[in-house]
Amino acid sequence: LDFYMSETASLADYVLPCATYFERGDYPIFHTQLMTEPYAQWTEPVVEKQGEAKEEWEVFTLLGDAMGLTFMNNRAAALARRVLRWFGKEFSPRWVLDGMIRLGPYGDRYLPWHKGFNLAKVAAHPHGVMLPPVETGILRKKLRTKDKKVHLWNDALDGEVARLARVTAAPADPAYPFRLIGRRDLRSNNSWLHNVPRLMRGERCHRLRINPEDATRLGIRDGDPAVVRSTVGAVDVDVRVTDEVMPGVVSLPHGWGHTYETNRQVARTDPGPNCNALIDHRVIEPLAGMAFLNGFPVAVERCENRRAVNA
Repeated sequence: LDFYMSETASLADYVLPCATYFERGDYPIFHTQLMTEPYAQWTEPVVEKQGEAKEEWEVFTLLGDAMGLTFMNNRAAALARRVLRWFGKEFSPRWVLDGMIRLGPYGDRYLPWHKGFNLAKVAAHPHGVMLPPVETGILRKKLRTKDKKVHLWNDALDGEVARLARVTAAPADPAYPFRLIGRRDLRSNNSWLHNVPRLMRGERCHRLRINPEDATRLGIRDGDPAVVRSTVGAVDVDVRVTDEVMPGVVSLPHGWGHTYETNRQVARTDPGPNCNALIDHRVIEPLAGMAFLNGFPVAVERCENRRAVNA
């Protein structure tokens, strides 16, 4: 789902057009619990959807219908949707949001005489409404465990802890003495902002960070070209010597490697190193089922001739 041909979209078999934030109603539902000064705000669409663009919930609903799946994986919701269709209406997530607000701690409980909020009352304040301060010291009241304690252990961890103990005890491969970790830069925001000329002025922050002790041992100075190798690939980088990382650790930001055929002309003027080329996708973390994106072994070498590096 995207509203322009991004680098990710250029690798997809199908790209479905989604509505922009100007073409849909919005409520900060996923950020409310993170607010130090909570507020509620609903914004209406500013313009009509262009072409065949649809909101994400519409896309997933249509895909679910085509696959014969139960609507919202809930029989009651599916029945309510069928009843609505008898009256010529379609389900709207606004009703779900309205219900969440009404039944929440500051809602009107569906009582007309109640002074609490519903979506209509929130929408009547386009700049948002402030909510009461965050209540703290209530962890015991919120915990649903019988002993009112946070249970950090899970039986599924037994095998993983034993595996990690074996891995830690095993000697490191001298061919790959460093551990590579990622980082992100405020002006980058993953890969989203690399095609914005104003944000990309000056030095682009995609250097490999390395500790001064390691740099001295390898004969690498600040600004030198180098090559980072893993068991599956290699990328060429520029080096930043800094004590921001520990000895034995190197750090390379993600989101770079703009070499795909897209219209991101600014980003392609300085594509940067693609750290994903160093990741072995066949080595999977057992519990999460994901590849190791951080802390995997690499080697770093000074590179005299950048063009000779097979990136």
